[in-house]
Amino acid sequence: MGRNQNGVDKLTLDQTGELVSIQNYDKDDGFIGVENNGGCNLLDRDGKLWFGTIKGAMVYNPDAERPNYLEPPIYLRDILLNFQKPNWDSDSIQAEYDSISAWFSLPQNLSLPYNRSHLAFVFDGLSYAVPEKIKYKWKLEPLEEEWSPVNDFNMAFYPGLSPGKYTFKVLACNNDGVWNEEGASYSFEIRPAWYQYALVRMLAIILLMGLVFWPVRVWMSKEKSLKDELEKKLSKHKRKIQQQQTEIQQQTEILDVQKKQLAYQAKSLMDSSKDIEVLSEVAHLLRFKSSLDQIAELLYQSVSKVMCTDVFSIGVFNAREKSIDFAHVYLLGERQPFVRYLIEDKGRLAVYSFSHDLDIFMRDFHKEHTLYLSEVRPVANGEETESLIYIPLRIYTEVIGVISVQSLQKDAYSPYHFHFMKNVGVYASMAIGNALQFAKE
Repeated sequence: MGRNQNGVDKLTLDQTGELVSIQNYDKDDGFIGVENNGGCNLLDRDGKLWFGTIKGAMVYNPDAERPNYLEPPIYLRDILLNFQKPNWDSDSIQAEYDSISAWFSLPQNLSLPYNRSHLAFVFDGLSYAVPEKIKYKWKLEPLEEEWSPVNDFNMAFYPGLSPGKYTFKVLACNNDGVWNEEGASYSFEIRPAWYQYALVRMLAIILLMGLVFWPVRVWMSKEKSLKDELEKKLSKHKRKIQQQQTEIQQQTEILDVQKKQLAYQAKSLMDSSKDIEVLSEVAHLLRFKSSLDQIAELLYQSVSKVMCTDVFSIGVFNAREKSIDFAHVYLLGERQPFVRYLIEDKGRLAVYSFSHDLDIFMRDFHKEHTLYLSEVRPVANGEETESLIYIPLRIYTEVIGVISVQSLQKDAYSPYHFHFMKNVGVYASMAIGNALQFAKE
């Protein structure tokens, strides 16, 4: 036991000496003394404890103490709105309920408007032993998960509750700490305002989003229209530029073609001038050549100045042998042995040109030879040519032989070279005819 200014405290310890509980005895328990005198305490032979106070001696008899095991019943006595007792039927409150309880006149299944959300719950626990020492704890579900601290206050305040459904629960215990675990409960509802309903809020959000996004959408639409218009103008401008570029490119190509044509014409003029000089030189020199060897060598050297002469040959008709005799053949700069082609050998282009008195001009032998012969071997000594020219040698209407120039490359000769060889053939015919006549004399 311990003493204080408010009575006597009873301390209960376990077997290890740890404090289990403290129970206070004051005037509500019959201890009417106020102040204890420190030296006036006595444990008598009967086990009673005596305490000296300024109001006399007090005695505690442990054998006479009877614990209170009765659970105190608890009742919800009243509900206050804004700390005032309401008239539930008042139009200003706008309360909705099923019925009013007969004992404490509390509405059952209470539903309050959103502006009646400041509530206070008044409750009482009953204990006939020491009613002054009843304790309480409470909570409001689902707002609170834990019970309030234990206290002796019999009113719970909940201001500004949000719309929703609630259940208020309260428990009570007696002076010996025995709790009524069933307690009392009360369910009620706070109705939302019209603007607090989920559908209204959703519509409000949609409206707000519309108000926010509509100007953005209008702005984006204008931006898109402006962008489309700019893109159209840009596309039109690009097409115009491309058209101008195409025209410039075409003009450039035309100028390039004209430039090439002028260059070709200039080259042709230069070549013609050069070839005229060569032909003039050939005509002049041939007057002083009386043998076929001299004539053939002069023609070979002169033609080589103008065009490719991988193969150069002069064939003369032999009436007695009925053949074309090639005594003068040059292959890659070297003179070759004598070759004879019989007139009856129809597989020779030289024979074909002589027999048909026909000028032959080929740029691609393998593609063009079928125009004249099905099978032909135009070059002696195993070399296959790709480009060739055969010109019959004529004196008036008589064909006395052929002159030929050939290249191992395709497209080695142009029409210009073909006409050049025809002119060479004219001078060669006269010179060879004179040489043959001189040889007979």
